[in-house]
Amino acid sequence: MPRALCQQAKEIISSLIIYFVYKRWPLTAVRQRAAAAANVSIWAVSKISSSAKSLQVFPSCSKCRNKLKPIVDIDEASEAAIRNVIYQMYYHRERIICSSLLCKLKERDLGF
Repeated sequence: MPRALCQQAKEIISSLIIYFVYKRWPLTAVRQRAAAAANVSIWAVSKISSSAKSLQVFPSCSKCRNKLKPIVDIDEASEAAIRNVIYQMYYHRERIICSSLLCKLKERDLGF
C-alpha cells in the first residue's frame, strides 16, 4: 500500500526538483533523480512538480490533524455511577451504545 506524503515531504521533493532544474538537467532526468533521492515513485514526483508549477500550497496530510477530546466536568461519584452502569450492561450482555446508555442513566436519575 503506498504511503501518503505529508506537506513537508512534498515541499522537500519540490525543492529537489527546483534544484535539479537549476542545474539544467533534462526534465526526465530531473524527475528520475528526485524520485530516487526521495525514495518515491516517478508518478508522485511528476504530480508534485505539476502542483508546484501551478503555485499550489501543499495541503497537510489528514493523519496530522489532532482531534481534541471534549471537556466534560463530572464529579467522581457520577463517573463511578456511569462506570457501574456500563459494567452492568456488559455483564447482562446488552449492547452498549449511546442511546441505550443514556436510557439507563435517565432511569437511575443521574442528571442526564
